[in-house]
Amino acid sequence: MLDKLEDLRLFMTIAAAGSLSEASRRSGLPLPSVSRRLATFENRLGVRLLDRSARKFELTAEGVLLRKRATEILGIVDATVSELDSTAGPVQGKVRISAPNAIGRRQISRICHDFVTMHPDVSIELVLSDDRPDVTAESLDLAIQTKRPTAEDVVQRRLLSSRRVMCASPAYLERYGVPGHPSDLRKHACILLRRADALCDQWQVLENGMRGTVTVRGALVSNSSDTVHVWALAGAGIAVKALWDIRRDLDSGDLVEVLPEYACDDISLYATYADRRNLHVRLRKFLDYLCEHLPLHVESEWKGRQEAHAV
Repeated sequence: MLDKLEDLRLFMTIAAAGSLSEASRRSGLPLPSVSRRLATFENRLGVRLLDRSARKFELTAEGVLLRKRATEILGIVDATVSELDSTAGPVQGKVRISAPNAIGRRQISRICHDFVTMHPDVSIELVLSDDRPDVTAESLDLAIQTKRPTAEDVVQRRLLSSRRVMCASPAYLERYGVPGHPSDLRKHACILLRRADALCDQWQVLENGMRGTVTVRGALVSNSSDTVHVWALAGAGIAVKALWDIRRDLDSGDLVEVLPEYACDDISLYATYADRRNLHVRLRKFLDYLCEHLPLHVESEWKGRQEAHAV
């Protein structure tokens, strides 16, 4: 039984790698061993799983079906093993986490502090960056990010869902006017975010039930969502921000939502990690704690700000 599970794991590595040589590198097995084990596995099943060429391959229909089923099977097995480990093993060791600047500084940092207070044998390194992290390449145990990962060897859990908001300070709107239509954004100073090499100047809008984009421009660009936030508060222009980052500013009146009837750009926050088999006790415990407390932290901050503003 264990041999069959390991064959499934190797097949999943091969399918994700796209070539036998890359699968050899990822698995740490010699290339001839990978090829031999795959052939033995196919002979045992009586089907061909890959259409091979000299350098690349594609999954056959049987291979696609097996990958789907293996994902379910290995997910159940690994989750069960992790659950058993979490009840028996000590909560200790280091967890390296990345998170976006704004919510990382304001919310996730507090959750990290609370967690290590509860588990003094755990240490956490929190890396704040608005760039898209690569969990494996950057040696991260956990990446908290707004873009849903597409890699097959990455596991994800959704933490929050909300929407993006076009916003500006009252001072800016008083001076330059309030846009009445998305096309008016082209005449305004827009504060732009840069993701790696991509400039986020295509803003999503909804009009007459149809999704579209409007191309905007502005003199201020940053790869830091915190900096975009500061500029918006200072009256430098119109920005797009996640609602969870600016709800208290909207409640206080420091920022005003612009074109709310045209907003359509939803956003979610995901916790991602490389492999269920690497879900150590400390990481599983932290993930459960994060999933439970992050929505509560965001909601309590919003309510607290509302109550203070009402007084």
